[in-house]
Amino acid sequence: MASFVGRLSEIQALTDTFQQHKVVVIRGFKGVGKSALAREFCKHFQRPYYWIELRNITVANEILQTLVRVFLQETIVLDDPKSLLQLICTNISGRRYHLVIVFDNAEDVVKDADCDLFVEILRSLSNLNNTSTLVTTTVKIPAQDDQIGDFFLQELCSEDSCDLLKSVCPTLRDTEKIAAIINLCEGIPLALLLAGGEIGLLDVDEVIYLLSHYRLKVLSSECYPKEEQIEPIYKGFLDRLPEALEEKLTDLNYIPGSFNLEEAISVLGSAEDEAKDIVQTFFDRHLISQISDDRLDIHGIIRDCLKEYFKIKDIKEVRARFCKTFSAILKQIEKKTTTQEFADAVCKLNLEYQNFQKLFTDVIYCTEDTYHVFIDLAATTVAGGSIIFTTMATYDIGIQFYENCLKKAIEFKEELDEAKVLTGYGKILTNIKGDCVEAEKKFQQAMDIRKRYPNKRDYFLAFFCQSYGWNQGAQGKFVNAIKILKEAFEVEQELGMHYETLILQTMQSLAIFYNFSGHTEKGEPLQLEVLKRRLHVIGTENHPIIGSIMNNMGVLYERKEDFAKAAEYYRKGLAIKEQTNAPIKAIMISESNVARILLELNQNEEAIELVENGFKRMEDIPGLFTDTRSLLLETLGKAHIKMGNFREAAVALKRAISCRCKGAPNDNSILNLVCLYAESLLALSEYEKAAQEIQKGFRLNETLIINYPTNTNIALAYEKLLEAYFALKRREDLDRTYEAGRNEFFRLIRVYEEMNNFNKREDLLIRFQRFKTRYLEMLKELTNEIHEESQGTINDKVILITLIGLKFVCLAFFCMCIKSKGKTN
Repeated sequence: MASFVGRLSEIQALTDTFQQHKVVVIRGFKGVGKSALAREFCKHFQRPYYWIELRNITVANEILQTLVRVFLQETIVLDDPKSLLQLICTNISGRRYHLVIVFDNAEDVVKDADCDLFVEILRSLSNLNNTSTLVTTTVKIPAQDDQIGDFFLQELCSEDSCDLLKSVCPTLRDTEKIAAIINLCEGIPLALLLAGGEIGLLDVDEVIYLLSHYRLKVLSSECYPKEEQIEPIYKGFLDRLPEALEEKLTDLNYIPGSFNLEEAISVLGSAEDEAKDIVQTFFDRHLISQISDDRLDIHGIIRDCLKEYFKIKDIKEVRARFCKTFSAILKQIEKKTTTQEFADAVCKLNLEYQNFQKLFTDVIYCTEDTYHVFIDLAATTVAGGSIIFTTMATYDIGIQFYENCLKKAIEFKEELDEAKVLTGYGKILTNIKGDCVEAEKKFQQAMDIRKRYPNKRDYFLAFFCQSYGWNQGAQGKFVNAIKILKEAFEVEQELGMHYETLILQTMQSLAIFYNFSGHTEKGEPLQLEVLKRRLHVIGTENHPIIGSIMNNMGVLYERKEDFAKAAEYYRKGLAIKEQTNAPIKAIMISESNVARILLELNQNEEAIELVENGFKRMEDIPGLFTDTRSLLLETLGKAHIKMGNFREAAVALKRAISCRCKGAPNDNSILNLVCLYAESLLALSEYEKAAQEIQKGFRLNETLIINYPTNTNIALAYEKLLEAYFALKRREDLDRTYEAGRNEFFRLIRVYEEMNNFNKREDLLIRFQRFKTRYLEMLKELTNEIHEESQGTINDKVILITLIGLKFVCLAFFCMCIKSKGKTN
């Protein structure tokens, strides 16, 4: 094995501890390097040292006999241990030099009933002027006082781990691979030495793979002595536990990640005081360690041994306690996300991430005892809007969780539970993946079930309507969305809701879709009321929800064409979201909105910078947030159009259309994207392609008119198509496009007349007049071109006839000349 490496700070700290105590106990996890540190310290101390190996010694009297053999070098039998101890101390104190006594691996005697005598030995030695004493143990020595110092040895730090690994494998250079091996060896020196020894025999990537999947086996190769194999060391360590403690540790190991004391007590299932004593015993024996102020964990290699050699006796009961414990914790966290404790909730979520992953996968084992725990999770706690599902890995876990919950609801023949799960499933597809079409199928299945219970106007009906209404609005089906959301609002009011999250979400959704559909007179008061109630509940503006409301206020003012005011609210919303570490999708939506409004204010470079930031955020989640990706691409396309980069604009807008069609193929905004794409193509003189793309976009006309009657995208499409056909000089297509465009403008004018919105009606009349004027200009230009072409053709014919006539005149004159010459002759 390699010589001692690193631990310089630990040696200095140990030296400092010896300045204050004559006896120092080095304690720590099995294999962490306590004995090696003690040896290295003795070398630095530069005094004679006596090494007393206590492995497997459980009787303190045997320690006395060992000391007699070492110092008195004879056999002495005394019935009184204290007299024997006095004899030993007298012998040591009579020596004329300072010495160090090291008691190595003292855990077995510390755990024994003779521990008091061992402590007495240490105290007696501490009274000797020429003696310092070191003890290494995995177990805390009871009744430590000022005479006995405590030195806790942590695992190797990353820097020392790297140095140790390189000492046995100096050719290793790849920092990422070094970090991977260090992480898998978890700061255990022996593990690092063994792993480094395998490199050369095996490729580095192979070693990393084997450590990831078969760590115990790799670190326990038979080519090493048994005392240098990881598996026997830790297996033996666990085997020495009393059976009752062994069972409890195996139960606790069901928690896959770190945990706090309350979680440990809950999963152990013992009475609170008993469970606390068990956890304290585990801690004192270094079976579990404290990784932060209130978090505990079982060391990874101990976990490996427990999984390999020890089985949970009552797995169903332990699993049930685990599921109930962590579902309750997740529910508390989700509630905090809507309060000013949002930041704490996110931190807690990160701490419990591993445990929640196991919770979601454990649904496949659910029984009658835990069935409602999982249905409650699916229907209310996470229900598609959870911040836990906002990465690719957790999204996939979420989808599998809902699939499994559906199977369980069908298995248990609980039809209303099936509807609840379908609602949550639809919401996660809408909000996280952005797949509104697939989500709508789930909502329709849930609606078919709810229809069979027309009188059940409960929380879950309101939740279904709110979720389904949002899905419809996200697809641009504003009329249907508002209708469904109104029903949700009615049920919520019947249930007496006022400040509850659900009714506030419904009001916010209604405000958004009223504003988007041109009914700002209805949307604005709702939006202001939502802001007022949210501030009452949260108590501060510094929260992601308030950031989202500020963003929605920006939408309101953008619809009113007050772009400066819109920019102010959009920027404020983005700042709040960034300060509070809001979910990534929320931040990207705000970035897109700020960028879009900056384009209106001609601040193009800053707009593009914001869009690029959004794309960077999405690099690690390629399959999620399709709708948000489309928004960023749309804004990027608009920016390129404003800057005259039409080729780049066309590429971005084509991708935006693809994303939008994938997530919501009937979204009203697709036609607007098509118009922007056509604008780029027209600038690139690709007229035929522009016309084809617009014609394809017209498949949405009927859907747009039904779901969003005030939408002006159809009229915009006719304006672009007119330009394409004019460039192609297709008079008949030009005429048909004008007629269709005129009909669409008149339809819009009638809609706004019915709404008594005469300002908008006037705007449309002016716009139609421009459309008509442009059409007449095109007709005139085409007619002139035809006339010029026609006039040119007539002139050509006259010239041709003239030339032919001249030819005949010349020919006749030539003939006359010949005849005249003949007569002369």
